[in-house]
Amino acid sequence: METKPEAPIAKSEMSSTEAAEFLHVTRRSVARFATEGKLASQKKGNKLFFKRSDVEDFALKRGIIQPLETEPQSRILTVAQLISTVKEEVDTLKEEINAKQQLLAEREKFLSDLQYAERR
Repeated sequence: METKPEAPIAKSEMSSTEAAEFLHVTRRSVARFATEGKLASQKKGNKLFFKRSDVEDFALKRGIIQPLETEPQSRILTVAQLISTVKEEVDTLKEEINAKQQLLAEREKFLSDLQYAERR
């Protein structure tokens, strides 16, 4: 009995295994999503296949993946926010260092006074 070789999966398609890995669920869950009509599928023989775009849309709707930033402006705002946060952290650290330096100077003076008093 001769078996036909399976046709390779198109890049625009995903097997149920690939879809399950992409969605971080089991193959059984992917099959259930297909059965319930939540995720469009095609059956080829006894295997399910999914359009890559349908799987990605499903993942976006469920919050499994985040949409790509398409607006360069939003990236600039994010960088600006990061700069602001880092500046605040640097300012806070500088204040802490100044306070520690002042405390150190006070302790050194106190130590010096104690040593002077001990010698007398």
